Amino acid sequence: MQRYNDYKFPALKRARIERIVRTIERGRSKATSTPNRRFAFIVLFLILISALFSISIASLPTLLFPLTIIADIILSILVISVGLYHIGRPMEYRRIEEAFIRLGYVDALGLPPEVLDKRNNTQNYELYLINCGKSLTEWQDNRANIETALGVVISKIHLIRGERYVKLICVPSQMAFKEVDEKDIMTEGLKLNIGYKAEGVEVIDLNRTAHILIGGATGSGKTVLLRTILLMLIHRGCDVIICDFKGGIDFPEPIWKRSKLITTYTEVIDSLEKTVYKLEDRKRAFLLYGVKNIEEYNMRNDTECIPHIAIATDEVAEMLDRTGRKEDKVKIDRITELLSTIARLGRAYGIHLIMATQRPDANVIPGQIKNNMTYKACGHADKVLSQIVIDSTDASEIPPDIPGRFITDTGEEFQAIMLSEEWYRRS
Repeated sequence: MQRYNDYKFPALKRARIERIVRTIERGRSKATSTPNRRFAFIVLFLILISALFSISIASLPTLLFPLTIIADIILSILVISVGLYHIGRPMEYRRIEEAFIRLGYVDALGLPPEVLDKRNNTQNYELYLINCGKSLTEWQDNRANIETALGVVISKIHLIRGERYVKLICVPSQMAFKEVDEKDIMTEGLKLNIGYKAEGVEVIDLNRTAHILIGGATGSGKTVLLRTILLMLIHRGCDVIICDFKGGIDFPEPIWKRSKLITTYTEVIDSLEKTVYKLEDRKRAFLLYGVKNIEEYNMRNDTECIPHIAIATDEVAEMLDRTGRKEDKVKIDRITELLSTIARLGRAYGIHLIMATQRPDANVIPGQIKNNMTYKACGHADKVLSQIVIDSTDASEIPPDIPGRFITDTGEEFQAIMLSEEWYRRS
């Protein structure tokens, strides 16, 4: 591999000179991007020439003044060019290019991708590069190595303008949950801002999304995400039922005090049966009023609005595990039957299932329930659990040291939010 500063071959020299010229031009564009900057740039150039000319007058004979003026102008241009070069290629750009060199990710001349620009956004930044002759497949195949070299997580890779340029959407690898307050997440109706992604905010609209399935290994952040969703729903007036055989220890007081916490098979069956009865009542009421869903019904009956109902469980495997006693299997069959009914019919009637799991067992979630889970997201997990939850192994590639990073079944990667302690205290 040729070294980055190796001038042995004419082609390498030519490529290096072209890079220097492009870098100076980028620096000039940045230095003169606004009228004020253009004015300051011209003033600086004139001051530099004047200073050099004054020194020359004081130290050189009068006969050499014409040559002195030319030399001062040339020297001023060189000094300005050096300054523009460093403006167009700041130290951060150099570190990025050096990281590609160490990785061995270079073109035939030994030159790395050239950094053109870095644009910072709220939760990520966009890195624009001149491609070093690599295809999109090569970029994707080397994604993990590039992430390690740059110390980032790359959420998207785009080749643009005929594959001449590369756009990387990067998130700092040390980034975890983003702690936010109420003002950051308040939206209209049942649109829940649950995280941030490369293109903006990750939103779940429960008027469009029937049910939610969240997966992830221990420490992935699935319980924190579930708590965030439930507290948002409580603040929007939803009736929340939590099925938790651990007694609700994973849920803060503001959640279990303002929801119904059930901890036994008998209580689960009783609550689910009552919920199915409500579903049937709503079905008859919607038919009577000639409406198709809960939105239309509540618009027609704004004085008697009916609430959305959310049934949540932090570990669905505990509720549907068939390896226990025989009498429990009968109860589990009944629970599965009721959950299947809600999964099929619940959306239009404002009844939602929100399930989480960390157990990599294909038998945990029956197909008739999973097939109706319209929003699926998985944090860091092994390939088996990732395949179960989002029908791909993509979640196994999420770094385990980034809690709150999730990927959906549509391939969208986002960073989940975490409600602040003050938010919980006010609840």
